[in-house]
Amino acid sequence: MNSSPLINGVKRLPQVVFDGNSLTDQGLGNGYITSVASALGNGYDYLKMGVGGQNTAAMSIAAPTKIDPLKSTTRSKNIVVAWEILNHVLLAGANATQAYDAMAAYCLARKNAGWLVVVVTALPTNATTYPTFEAIRQTVNTNLRTNYATFANALADAGNDATIGQAGQAAN
Repeated sequence: MNSSPLINGVKRLPQVVFDGNSLTDQGLGNGYITSVASALGNGYDYLKMGVGGQNTAAMSIAAPTKIDPLKSTTRSKNIVVAWEILNHVLLAGANATQAYDAMAAYCLARKNAGWLVVVVTALPTNATTYPTFEAIRQTVNTNLRTNYATFANALADAGNDATIGQAGQAAN
């Protein structure tokens, strides 16, 4: 039995909406969105909604009018991928608790709006330029790994990837 909704006899594909900062804003032709689309295949619609320079607080403010209206009852799945933290810490000055709380609140609000939510852990950045970021990143990522099930449906642990997620791998 196919549970995908139909509109005028046409099946609507499930959708994956990507929200975040410049890592998400890099476009559908390169970066992690292309990898996700390659792994999932053509059975999904993909929409990039990231904004370069955006922090988690700005994502939360914008989401009720920018992200939530994209959720559709005519689709079999509505998935939002939330990836930020870096700008919230580096540009907005958030500490580990504030960065974690902001991401958890963003995800929980999307989940409460009916989305399936995937939260992504933070990648390292240049330790010379931002010497305190790594400690904050590790704390936030540990909290996300431990608690994601309370505010999201899944965790993508980019921040623990062997090639790009370890301290000192910001250039990878």
